[in-house]
Amino acid sequence: MNHKSCLNIIVLFFLSAVVGTVTTRAEEVEPIEQQLIAVLPDELPDMTRSMVHVRVSQIEADRFMPWRSSVPQRREGFAIVVRPGLFLVPEVLVRNHAAIELRRAGFIRRVPAQVVHADERIGLAMLQATESDWFLDAVPLPVLTEIPQNGDFTILQWGANDHLQVGQGSLLSIGFESIGDGIPHQLTYELAASMRIDNTGTPILHDGKLAGLAMQFRGGRRTVITIAPENITRFLEASEHETYTGIPEPDFYMKRLADPVRRRFLGVPATYEEQGIYVAATLPNPDVEHGLEVGDVILEWDGHMLDARGNYEHAQYGRIPFQHLVAQRMPGDQVPVKIIRDKTVKHMQVLMRTNDEVHRRIPRNEAGKPDDYVVSAGFIFRELTLDFLKAFGDSWERRADIDLTWHAYTHQDDPDDPVQRTVILVGVLADPINIGYRELRHQIVTHVNGHKILSLADLAAKLDQDGLKSVTLSGMEAVPLRFEPAEVEQANQRIQARFQIPTLSRLTNIPAQNAPME
Repeated sequence: MNHKSCLNIIVLFFLSAVVGTVTTRAEEVEPIEQQLIAVLPDELPDMTRSMVHVRVSQIEADRFMPWRSSVPQRREGFAIVVRPGLFLVPEVLVRNHAAIELRRAGFIRRVPAQVVHADERIGLAMLQATESDWFLDAVPLPVLTEIPQNGDFTILQWGANDHLQVGQGSLLSIGFESIGDGIPHQLTYELAASMRIDNTGTPILHDGKLAGLAMQFRGGRRTVITIAPENITRFLEASEHETYTGIPEPDFYMKRLADPVRRRFLGVPATYEEQGIYVAATLPNPDVEHGLEVGDVILEWDGHMLDARGNYEHAQYGRIPFQHLVAQRMPGDQVPVKIIRDKTVKHMQVLMRTNDEVHRRIPRNEAGKPDDYVVSAGFIFRELTLDFLKAFGDSWERRADIDLTWHAYTHQDDPDDPVQRTVILVGVLADPINIGYRELRHQIVTHVNGHKILSLADLAAKLDQDGLKSVTLSGMEAVPLRFEPAEVEQANQRIQARFQIPTLSRLTNIPAQNAPME
């Protein structure tokens, strides 16, 4: 037998062994659902009756030319049945939607859906099918009361042809961060997943109950930031009211109080060593009787002692930020608080309420609403918002105009002057009237027609009264840009036609206190 014959025999023997092995394994493999039911009988409910596909047609607003919209895009994810006829999804999935469709696993037909409640601060939304008789046999998935710290988590998602993909998750950490741009110090936990998670809103289960939704991803989508079941429960409770109540947030800004000299100056007794936080600023509160004041030292919140970092001892999670206590209440609740005011220990009731965009000089616009704007003489005016800066894309902190970014960080709340907003010049639409000004962009507007500008509504009122005569930009106060109102009116007609602007102004998001006076 020659060398070549021996080699052929060896190759044939190897191939037969491999084929035999593969055939044997193929015969032994059971469908994935049967395997998992055998291994995890209590952790695999019939998800065909508790989870649906969501398809969203979404249209983003153009932050630089606010009268325009982007090309429609499609988003897909999952929704969980949490109440009869109601479906829970991440708010970001349905943000700026033009149409929402739901589909059951194993079915082709899609049905339209509408948003019942959406809270961009907590990151959740509730959907309802427009056809009341659709999916009547749906089974709501129960929600856990707290983050389980023992045992594995089950991750479920529909794959191609509605094949149920099942993975395992291991708890890495419990932490506090915002979901997107939502409430800071929101209770979350981090999982290491055994498979790639494809969609936001993928359900995380434990003992057959909903333990959270996949909200953010790291490490190739195999590490997932999950919203805690406590927050889901709070959202469901708030949704049961006829008018959605929202989740309360602190209406003050705190500072750590570790400096012993400062503690003595504020009158903190030695018996409260390493206890208490300092109220550095407050948002406007119409209920003065039940509000905190700058200079207060908070010793206890809702029956829990606070340390100098603002943490309290949680029975399950250890030392965590007191903001979690706030989120467990409902707006309108009065919470017992022990404080030091004027070097005297006092007990008071603090009214819980939600914090909306009215109280921020630089709104976040987490919901991505279309922006208000005014166009005059080709100048595009709008208010500075956080989502405008984020429109510069990834690494927006470096790519956006540094002066605007710095202004947003240093003035984003400005609780002492809730009426004022920051108006900016976005850019200039080319026209003979603005020759020499066309390179101006991303600058703060301080005055129009010699009047200080407090908001976009204020600017619009000045233009309606006198037309555009002059514009003063930050850093250029000595040289205001001047116009002839009669020429501006003619230019506005040309610009509106040339750039196909439906209307030269839109003022739909005006807070009551920012509305122009009659």
